[in-house]
Amino acid sequence: RHKRIMAHKALSAFQKYRGMDKWAAYLWLQINLDLGSEQTHIGMFSEEMCERVISLCRKALESETSRAA
Repeated sequence: RHKRIMAHKALSAFQKYRGMDKWAAYLWLQINLDLGSEQTHIGMFSEEMCERVISLCRKALESETSRAA
């Protein structure tokens, strides 16, 4: 449960930074995790998948912020 909360927070931070709506953020996640739309639901993710989401969002944010600097 804790990992799912952290994954949601990571995705939300990325979503807000990019100015995306929720649908666009989940589509981005779906593409980057190579999942189908029916599989892309953080509430159903394992701890390992949540870690992938957190890592992916952090790396994307770091990349975005380093480009802006």
